[in-house]
Amino acid sequence: MSSLLPDLFQQTTDCLKQAKTVFLTVHVNPDGDALGSMLACAELIRAAFPHLTHIHPTMVGTPPQNLMLIPGVEHVIDITRDGDNELLPQYDVSICLDCGSADRLGDCADLFHGAATSINIDHHTSNTLFGNINLLDTASAATGEVVAQWMDFIDQPISDRIAGGIYTAIVTDTGGFRFSNTRAYTFQLASRCAEAGCDTEAYYKAIYENRPKCQVLLIAQALQDAQFEANHQVGWTYVSSKQREDLGALSEHTEGIVDALRQIQEVKVAAFFKEEAPNTIKVSLRSDNPNIDVGQIAIDLGGGGHKMASGCTIHGDIEAAKSAILPKLEACVGALV
Repeated sequence: MSSLLPDLFQQTTDCLKQAKTVFLTVHVNPDGDALGSMLACAELIRAAFPHLTHIHPTMVGTPPQNLMLIPGVEHVIDITRDGDNELLPQYDVSICLDCGSADRLGDCADLFHGAATSINIDHHTSNTLFGNINLLDTASAATGEVVAQWMDFIDQPISDRIAGGIYTAIVTDTGGFRFSNTRAYTFQLASRCAEAGCDTEAYYKAIYENRPKCQVLLIAQALQDAQFEANHQVGWTYVSSKQREDLGALSEHTEGIVDALRQIQEVKVAAFFKEEAPNTIKVSLRSDNPNIDVGQIAIDLGGGGHKMASGCTIHGDIEAAKSAILPKLEACVGALV
């Protein structure tokens, strides 16, 4: 735990003791850590601060289908559809989880910044510290671990509903406890979630083994189209909006493509290019070598993430995105001894 966190946890606790309304949010297209952390935090706040009158977890769009098992997901407000009816004009406290920069909040940014006190909870090294209070712990494997540390700081027991969100956060951001960010505390926290009543098998199946047919076909198509550079050490592929539309797939159904590329024996670094909108390419990067820092590449291009898993957005077509990314990846591979 960062030496600064106890003081910041206390500031956060004091703010919530004095507040009546809380707005929680995540980055656009949230993954399991983002959504799990937000819902665990919302459940924690409901349990620890019963005097609060409004606790509103909010996002742009609706939660991905493979994350619908998380307790509290039924309370998530889609700001693009229900915001005018359910949200308040201003909140006493706003909390953003698992978001490295405010520009990734989309339509939720105004309510986050408009609160009397904004709190930023995250674990990304690229975080820009955009909250009034910044609970940043880069040693944590997932933002869910930071939420759990705050839970322990205020001596709040872990309930089955809190456990569901935290377990989702850590199991997804560690790739099922396979990635190098997994630490002893991560396993201990997973054990506590199971003891609290979290059905770990059900969560794993919902997250990783319940893919719709369109997603499996899209992944197969993307891997069939994969290209390899630098003596097969750089692997990349691209999915257009039309490819998704033809299969009836959503943007969230591209989950897993970049990791499938990274798992190829010869590949040391993988890139996945996804057309989000005309002239907007979202790039996901994965490194299989600790000496290749894809996090810095993403930061240099306005994105962020971790050393071995990161992403950014390129404004242009696929050729512009390839030109911005592939030479950097090839240079990293070429620099390996």
